[in-house]
Amino acid sequence: MRTAAQAGELAWREVAYLTDTVLLAQGQPQRYGTKFRRVGTTLEPCPLSNQSEVDERRHSMGLESLADYANRIRNRFA
Repeated sequence: MRTAAQAGELAWREVAYLTDTVLLAQGQPQRYGTKFRRVGTTLEPCPLSNQSEVDERRHSMGLESLADYANRIRNRFA
């Protein structure tokens, strides 16, 4: 997928989504904060690696900040 993204055949955000899916399936924390889970009555990001750097990683993949994404997810799936 990275090769396809480098060639412009695939959006980098798709690489981020799949990376997080695979990491979580392997029991590891996600890198980009694309996956959420319900905690009580709200949606929270699944565990993240190096959370202080998540927005930098998201930006490098063409994603909005985690705070903006979280607000959008919470509003969409209220």
